[in-house]
Amino acid sequence: MEPVNRSLWIETTPETAYPALEGNVEVDVAVIGAGITGLMTAWLLKCEARRVALVEMRRVGEGATGYTTAKLTVGHHLIYADLAKKQGLATARAYADSNQWAIERLEQLVSENRINCDWERAANFIYTEDEQWLSDLRGEVEAMRRAGISAELTTETDLRFPVLGAIRVDAQAQFHPRKFLQALAEKIVGDGSHLYEQTLVSNILSGDECTVVSNRGTIRARHVVLATHLPFLDRGFFCSFSSASCWRSVGAP
Repeated sequence: MEPVNRSLWIETTPETAYPALEGNVEVDVAVIGAGITGLMTAWLLKCEARRVALVEMRRVGEGATGYTTAKLTVGHHLIYADLAKKQGLATARAYADSNQWAIERLEQLVSENRINCDWERAANFIYTEDEQWLSDLRGEVEAMRRAGISAELTTETDLRFPVLGAIRVDAQAQFHPRKFLQALAEKIVGDGSHLYEQTLVSNILSGDECTVVSNRGTIRARHVVLATHLPFLDRGFFCSFSSASCWRSVGAP
């Protein structure tokens, strides 16, 4: 048996079959990249009565989002102690609040649209088996609490092996990201909006309107959102290459 080298999320969802762009299209906003960032952006814009063209070089959710951990949490390694030290407590609290707000907003979206994506609430753990990291965990718990997070230090987890210490945060979530994306993708097409797969964007030209240049045609739009894992166009150097995703808006002058 050949080893499976694709993620669980891709292996357990059907292949999508949206058409490729053919010819020239005109919309209000073009969104490049059909991962969670691009799809959410396109859907929210369509909810605001904007005509949207969502463009993906492969298939919906087969990029970075298709290989995600699928967890939604305020706990990202040991970040709050460092944030509070370098950027101040207000910034650490804003970071925590925005992440928790995103969890609540996604849960609301899933419920309102009856999206079957295996959504469930769960605790998040950041653990160590190394004694030298215990002091860092303690410092992180204190920083998280100052940032408004109900975090606790524990040695009890769902893991099949013992740990020396772990930070537990309740009321977090996990889901099947590609099921979520595929359900949301179905809501994009129609009313002047489009979803194109197998369409590689190579350039964006600015003018009175933006022109998105692809291997299969062009899209004219007042605004363009780059929602690719790494941007092929980053005129302002706004992308952090250590980040899991990149977001940039390009508007016509």
